[in-house]
Amino acid sequence: MAEKDEAKMQQVMKEVRLDGVIDDETSAAIELHTHGLNRYGQLELMVVTNTLFYQAAGRLLNQLAYNVIINGERFKDGENCDYRPEFGIFTFQMAKDKAGGEVLRIVPRQLTCEICGH
Repeated sequence: MAEKDEAKMQQVMKEVRLDGVIDDETSAAIELHTHGLNRYGQLELMVVTNTLFYQAAGRLLNQLAYNVIINGERFKDGENCDYRPEFGIFTFQMAKDKAGGEVLRIVPRQLTCEICGH
């Protein structure tokens, strides 16, 4: 990432906070979501992941927050997104967070393996 872009990402990370909530005591599922995007006219974003993909999910949310704050993008219910190959293809779906607030949940789309077809 270029120095100028890195400075912008640092600005985004100051503006938007990421929180993770474990679904319950017996689950490895983690609900990771943003705080602060609503100040930019964007519903907060949420992804449910596990400990294995926690860091990648955080990078995805940071990148999406960057696109909202720096590039002026807005995401909406039902929209598909595939602009970053390392994150795969996903869809935004309207959902409720644990507090009952409306958020856009990031839902990965099932991809077919090119080798085995599954």
